Amino acid sequence: MPEPLPGIAATLRERTRAQHDRIEAALRWKTRASDRGRYGEWLARLHSFYARWEPAIAASLCAPDFVDPRRKLPLLEQDLTALGVAPLPPAGAPPYPFVTPAEALGALYVLEGSTLGGLLIAAHVRRSLGHAPAFHGGYGRSTAAMWRRFQAELDARVDSAMLDDSVAAADRTFADLRTHLTG
Repeated sequence: MPEPLPGIAATLRERTRAQHDRIEAALRWKTRASDRGRYGEWLARLHSFYARWEPAIAASLCAPDFVDPRRKLPLLEQDLTALGVAPLPPAGAPPYPFVTPAEALGALYVLEGSTLGGLLIAAHVRRSLGHAPAFHGGYGRSTAAMWRRFQAELDARVDSAMLDDSVAAADRTFADLRTHLTG
């Protein structure tokens, strides 16, 4: 078996930068968080996306102690209820089946990485909308620790032979998220 490759998260960030930059350019999060209606619509679209991806990732990883604390659907549902917005049903079929845990971790990299950026959005939403967001609030004070645990899991479970699978899955996840949010 190939040696574990240290810094998988950094490698994923480097190799998926183009997809990340595309979604950042298309997101226009300040506009989406400029009023409660737009913010609610954005969260409903995110709910539809997560309703497809979270179960597929969880089923592939078979690690509830690792995956369950990272689930965002309950946080999205909490926000949607507070804003009086109905969640959208999952759009389309579930994502392709993950053949390896490395693929599922590549997809989860996208979801976990967005938690880090969500803290900036959360501060904006609190100031401009007077809403304390559950979803964009991430893990609160535990966000950095959760990210470090995620990076450790990547380093432990993805080796050099699996890295391309993780990158491809992360790219597909970024592309689907961008389509979901901008379509």
